[in-house]
Amino acid sequence: MAFRRHLEETRQVLYHYFEDDDSFEKEVDRHLRAYAKNELPKADLEPGVLVLLLEALNEVRKAKNIALQKTEEAKRAHDSEKAVLQRIEEMQLVAAEDAAVLAMEGQIEYARQKFSKLIIETTNLRILYLAYDFYYLIGDLDSAVSVMEKWLTISGINNNTPATAGACCNLGVLYKIRGNLRLANKMQQRSLAINKELDLKEIMASAYSNLGTIYHTQGSLEQAKEMYQKSLAIEKAIGQKKKHSKRLQQHRESLPNPREF
Repeated sequence: MAFRRHLEETRQVLYHYFEDDDSFEKEVDRHLRAYAKNELPKADLEPGVLVLLLEALNEVRKAKNIALQKTEEAKRAHDSEKAVLQRIEEMQLVAAEDAAVLAMEGQIEYARQKFSKLIIETTNLRILYLAYDFYYLIGDLDSAVSVMEKWLTISGINNNTPATAGACCNLGVLYKIRGNLRLANKMQQRSLAINKELDLKEIMASAYSNLGTIYHTQGSLEQAKEMYQKSLAIEKAIGQKKKHSKRLQQHRESLPNPREF
């Protein structure tokens, strides 16, 4: 999670494929703006690029093993329709695993081709999450947004579930990186509302912190302070002060009169 936050905060792009001249010019413009604001990552940072993919890949592998078992169970029960559906899911999970392995071996374009096909065909959230991590890590934010928007369609924007909260949170992060603070705020507020209802304290703390960065970027310093304080209060309550307080303190120090916190 720390590495994911580092990427979100630094806007670091590890690899990027450009569809046309216009997308290239937009990316250059974004980096020039980040440079002017001194927001580019330090050159000596060495993030563990594979960590996020490995986490999602492990979940896909678990799901693949379960799908294999269910396929065999359906065959033994002579349920041909269920067996076919399980076999399709199994094949999609195998393809997702292959795509992730290709990405980790540096064969980015081959991985991209596999993921491009998968995200059209699948409704498996584990596969979509793996694809989201892939696109996010290589800096293809348009594809990452498309994946999360499909996820949200599947999970349902009005459903108060962890899956919907996760999709809203990820979309909020993506919209913020792209500069759409209004949509970023809307998605984070929706994620926060769900997490409050489900009493998911740790994720609530992250949502408040994400909202703090949005308000900070907008120049709404009092609202930013309020969000950071709420985040820290929750973290203290659940014993995670050490995990996040350094990052929150860095945000506070950039605001007026940090000692008032």
